[in-house]
Amino acid sequence: MTAPNWLTAIALSLVIGACAAWADAAPEAGGAASLQAAQEDAAALASRDWAGRQVCAGRAFEWVDDKTLVCHRKAQP
Repeated sequence: MTAPNWLTAIALSLVIGACAAWADAAPEAGGAASLQAAQEDAAALASRDWAGRQVCAGRAFEWVDDKTLVCHRKAQP
C-alpha cells in the first residue's frame, strides 16, 4: 500500500469511529429502545424454537434454562 492509501485508510477509520461514537451518544426515543428490545426478544425466542426443533427432530421439547434443552419422548398409545 502506498502512503496516500494508508492516510486514506486512517482518515476513513477516524470518520467511521466518530460516527459510531456520535450514534451511541445520540439520545433515543423511549419507544425506539423498547421496540428494539421487543424485536430482539422475539428473535431470541424464534432462534430457541428453531434449535429445539432441529435437535429434538420433531419431538416435544422444553428449555429448562438458557443452556439446557430437554427433548421428550413421544407419547406411547
